[in-house]
Formats: sequence, C-alpha cells, structure tokens
Amino acid sequence: MKPELILDMTEKEYHASSGIGKDKFVTRSMLGLMDKDPPMFKYRYIDNDPFCQIEDSEPMKFGRYVEQYLFGDDLSNWSTRPEKCWSRNKKEWVDWNNGAGRFVSPYCTIPTSVWTAEHPDIIKDEEVQIAEFMKKRFEETALGKFWIEQLPKAQKQAVCRWKDKDTGINCQIRIDAVIPGSLITDLKSSGSPLEKFTTSALAYDYHTQHAMYQDGYAEVVGEVLPFAFAIGEVKGLKRARIRTLPPLMVDHGRLAYKRALKRLEDGDYSPYDANETTPQECELPAYLLYQLEGEQ
Repeated sequence: MKPELILDMTEKEYHASSGIGKDKFVTRSMLGLMDKDPPMFKYRYIDNDPFCQIEDSEPMKFGRYVEQYLFGDDLSNWSTRPEKCWSRNKKEWVDWNNGAGRFVSPYCTIPTSVWTAEHPDIIKDEEVQIAEFMKKRFEETALGKFWIEQLPKAQKQAVCRWKDKDTGINCQIRIDAVIPGSLITDLKSSGSPLEKFTTSALAYDYHTQHAMYQDGYAEVVGEVLPFAFAIGEVKGLKRARIRTLPPLMVDHGRLAYKRALKRLEDGDYSPYDANETTPQECELPAYLLYQLEGEQ
C-alpha cells in the first residue's frame, strides 16, 4: 500500500478500521499491549474475547469533549447531564445514577437508565467549566498560546497509514492536531499533577506514542516534525501546558513498538515468564529510574 494521509476521520471510523486481518491496520495502543502482554493482545484482537474488550469510560468521554471544545468543533451532539434525579422510593431529589426507581423528574416516565442510553454523549456542568478554564490556562504560556491560536487552521484528526518496511504490517495513527511545518500534538487530560507526567507516560505508553506518531507522520508526509503533548490537569491546580518527553525515553518507545511489530509478524503471543524482567524494565535508562523514584 502507498502511504496515505486522511484528514477529519471520525473516532468511530478509525476504530472500525483498526485490528488484525484484511483491510485492517494496527495502532499504537495495539502495539503497546502486544509489547506488554502478548497473551492479552491475542485474547482481545485475535480471539475477540468479549471479556477482554475495552468499554467507553467517563474520562474517555470527557477527553473527547475537551478535544472538540478546544478545536472549535460542533458541540451540538453533547448533552448536559442533570446533577440530580427523582427517587420514587424516597420521594426526593437524589444524586444522579441509573438505579431502579430513578427518573429524570417526578413528572417524567423516562428512567435515568433509558435517558442515559439515549444520550451517549453526556457531559457534566462541572466538566464544561473545566474545559473552558483549561483553555485559559493553556494561553498563559507563549507556546500554549501559540498552540491555541494555530488550532483553527491545524490539520485535525489526521490519520496516517503506511506499511512498516521491516515487517510489511499495515499501521495507522490518528493525530489530534498537526500544525503544518511546526508541531504534531496530542491532547491529554490528566487526573495527576504535571510533575507526574513522566510516570504517566511510562504507564500509558506515551513514549511509544511519541515515537510512532513522529515516525508515522514522517513516513507519510516526508517531514520530521517535533511532537508534543498538550496536557490539562482536571484536578488540583488545573494547569494546562505543552510538554515533550526526553529523547532517550522516546528512543526506548521506538524500540518498544518495533519489537511489538516483530512479535506480531512472528505470531509470538507467548507470555513473559513471571520471574524474568520484562523488556520495558530492561531498557529503562538509569537516569529515568532516579527521576521516577523522586516523583513517587
């Protein structure tokens, strides 16, 4: 296949094209799982075991809302969830949930469970306020202000597709925003302080994402651009900043996704021995270990 750049692909379309098999593409998250836990990769993507699939979560929904808000997208598909619902048993307003006997209002026959199912894109009032405040905090720094100002003309939801030269496996990535000639960015909302970002990056394979997104964009477009994370705290100080990862850490992320591609090519889904050190632990630079110990 020829390298391809597709703009404005929806999240639903992207996930539908991700997977193993004909006309499917492997993604960064798939390779991250393959490198960490090959048997689970097989259960989820080869066997399609329903017990091993990932369901949508509240943080994931909030992340999508923040992305659409900051990028200036249409928000008409979102609904604000009521903070209270009516309990017929207690005959009073209670905190919203989808339990039995809970309704949208005393005079409404729609149970909260039905209302929630009919409104898949629900956001809380508090989360709307956090998103608005997050934008202000990004604009506090010169780089953050530049990023916000450039978003209206950025390439959004840019999907890069290419065939890995070493294994022949079709790969794809979906970049939140590309500022042509300047920067590749991915938006993250974090429940941890910014000082913990390095730790979070290892836990969630952000170093692998950094490497694969930078490599994939260069493979498709022919230009190597700096990569950065736009991170917004959703708790505490609610700071929002643009952050990058140390080059050595990115190099190890590159080794990780390349290693996963090789195991996928070989069909090697064998587990790591419980007594052996995982590849990730073997490759962690000493300076980073010291940094992590200081953050914990």
